[in-house]
Amino acid sequence: MARVMSTREKAVRERRATVYGGMADLMEKWNDEGSLDAEESQEYDRREKELRDLDKELKRIVDFNKLNDARESAAETAGTSRDEYEAKSRDAHEEAFRSYLRHGVAGLSGEQRRSLVGMETRVTNDANALYTVGGASNAGFLVPQGFWHNLQVALKQFGGLLNVAKIVETSTGNPMPWPTTDPTAIVGNYVGAQGTQLGFQDYVFGQGLMNAWTITSNVALASVEAMNDTAFDVEAFVRERIGESIGRFVAAELHTGTGSSALLGLKTALTAYGIKSGAQGGVFQPTAGGTVTTIGHVSTPLNKLAGATPGFDDIIAMTAKVDPAYRAGGRCTWVMNDNTQWKIRSITDSFGHPLWNPNVQVGGDDRVYGYPVLIDQNIGDISTVANTDGGMYFGDFQTCMVVRQVNQAGVMRLDERYADFLQVGFLGFVRMDSRSNDLRAVSMYRAPAS
Repeated sequence: MARVMSTREKAVRERRATVYGGMADLMEKWNDEGSLDAEESQEYDRREKELRDLDKELKRIVDFNKLNDARESAAETAGTSRDEYEAKSRDAHEEAFRSYLRHGVAGLSGEQRRSLVGMETRVTNDANALYTVGGASNAGFLVPQGFWHNLQVALKQFGGLLNVAKIVETSTGNPMPWPTTDPTAIVGNYVGAQGTQLGFQDYVFGQGLMNAWTITSNVALASVEAMNDTAFDVEAFVRERIGESIGRFVAAELHTGTGSSALLGLKTALTAYGIKSGAQGGVFQPTAGGTVTTIGHVSTPLNKLAGATPGFDDIIAMTAKVDPAYRAGGRCTWVMNDNTQWKIRSITDSFGHPLWNPNVQVGGDDRVYGYPVLIDQNIGDISTVANTDGGMYFGDFQTCMVVRQVNQAGVMRLDERYADFLQVGFLGFVRMDSRSNDLRAVSMYRAPAS
């Protein structure tokens, strides 16, 4: 069911359109007359600042709506309304897990202990796995499904690329072969004359291996006083701390992970893949010494390398590095940080037409050269240092990268270690891996050679 736009979201989107419309009028005047007077320049700067503030407000609204939609989806899956779904009592494991978080193992009933021990963490199939023994004072237990679902939402909030990469979910963490193939050179043929033997075509498959590296949240501390306060939501505290800590780490690793006993990052994979000819994805490096026409700088164009801003022609060429078959699939997007996005917004062609197009529709994305933009603050700015990789990416990330996510997360409550500080520690973990799947589907910016 399509989401209905809230009154506030509608007002913000309409105001963004109005503000941008005024900017567009000023740009058109600047293009026609070649300059803006002082008052008009101030008005443009004022509108640009207002647009930034509106973008932040819209992001808060959209992020809240995503969380709300996730709750609606969970209720719909259960075949009930959200209010009824959330009002239902938790099952035995959920209640036992919640009691464990608040009171520890010593505070569990016999039935609750049996429920948790039946779900205790036993993942010992690889050297990176975590093993705990049910019943010990420092036991760790698998989280219930509702906790895991909300934790996944939290991870994606920080995940950046986790929102666009292909996700493969498994119930266990055993090493998993991952087949790869390149069928682009394989074509059909006409049927020959009667009796003519048809040719054979071998599809050659490669094979990667996806592990399940254990990633921990480090220890989150809560005071004993807070734990004894019935108003303190222990479950939300633990989930949010785990999601925040692991989410930030995974988001960074999906860019720069080495792939050696660790997640493989997109930047690492594309750097190794290098510059390819034609629409083969990989590294895109524009020519140094060119200029960039930006809004308000028509008389003093910026140098591509010194200004750390690509030109209009570079953006077009970067999209052309990705084969049209991927671009036609409807999944291509830009990924960059917020600072780079603002630089891109100011780029125009020789007629003053901007690359950036705002969207005022419900659920709509702002676009650069017709493609949506994902903001990921884990990506560095476009560099002024020659031959430096990164700054922005373009392409079909679901085809390019695959992330394995084991549908089991664990939480350990540490009672004795921090007892002298009257604190209780919580340690959470998840198991994940990431590998490249088809690097032809994405291009990565590299600063021009000097």
